[in-house]
Amino acid sequence: MVDSSTKQRIEYLFPPFTLDIARFCRAYFGYHRFQADLKENLIWRNAYKGEKVYVLGSGPSLNTVDRSLFAGQRVIVMNAFDRATWKGEVKIVAHCIGEPRQAPSWGNHIVSSINGTNSASYWLHFSSKGALSGVVPGKRLHHVFPCVEPGLWKNSKLIELHGSTLGYVTTAQLAIQVALYMGFKDIILLGFDHDWLATPDYSRHFYSSERDASDILHTLSYHKIITFVLRMWEIYYALRSAAEAHGATIRNMTPNSYLDVFDRERLDQQM
Repeated sequence: MVDSSTKQRIEYLFPPFTLDIARFCRAYFGYHRFQADLKENLIWRNAYKGEKVYVLGSGPSLNTVDRSLFAGQRVIVMNAFDRATWKGEVKIVAHCIGEPRQAPSWGNHIVSSINGTNSASYWLHFSSKGALSGVVPGKRLHHVFPCVEPGLWKNSKLIELHGSTLGYVTTAQLAIQVALYMGFKDIILLGFDHDWLATPDYSRHFYSSERDASDILHTLSYHKIITFVLRMWEIYYALRSAAEAHGATIRNMTPNSYLDVFDRERLDQQM
């Protein structure tokens, strides 16, 4: 494993474009093994063309919004949404769990989260292929192959989840890609607090005020958190360009959100 000081020297010696190409090639090397599996995603391509969807993040601000404003509406959820006591009030079209299988946050809770969430589809990182066989019966699992860095993403490029797609660093970014792939044209973000730089001790969630056992934010240096958030923002800008290519609008209605890439509005003022 490359230590942090060596990694910094490599990043200093090589321009960002070269590093992006290297990351792409490393990720793409095993793409051919998953091509057939990715084609299964085609059944969801433009399945909700022209419609509206709420993408619900895990931020604590979700507890401050009037849920009656999106009750009964189509939503895309993520990670531990099974812990939402009101999960039966919405129509879940996609449940996203974006962590690679080798991530510290991967564990048995993923099985309970999928089994505890009644969704039309479930979306996971390609590395989880086969890992859940037999333990999530009756669930329609789909996998994505993120390998394109935001610097290589063309402004006019569509999100095509039946092939390789834009990389992501949070499940929230995978959820937006799923929304675009499904053809939604009005995408409303809620629970996208994105306040890691303001509160770098641990990630807070709407379903609990306690730190998750898998949370590693407190172990990272502030420099690493800044670097992580910078890449995250670059991916959000690529997603904004992708939304324009799809003819879709992304609106962030999260109260007091730090995510300023998309137009921000209040939920109670939506048209």
